Amino acid sequence: MGRAPPGAARARCARMGETKVRDGASAARLARQGKTDSLE
Repeated sequence: MGRAPPGAARARCARMGETKVRDGASAARLARQGKTDSLE
């Protein structure tokens, strides 16, 4: 029980990568919104 199976570690890494990608996408969306707002 002390050692986590490789699958669990891989799933954790994938989940972390997913949130990173999602954060980047939302940040890009906010930046794009800010650009269009400042242009108008």
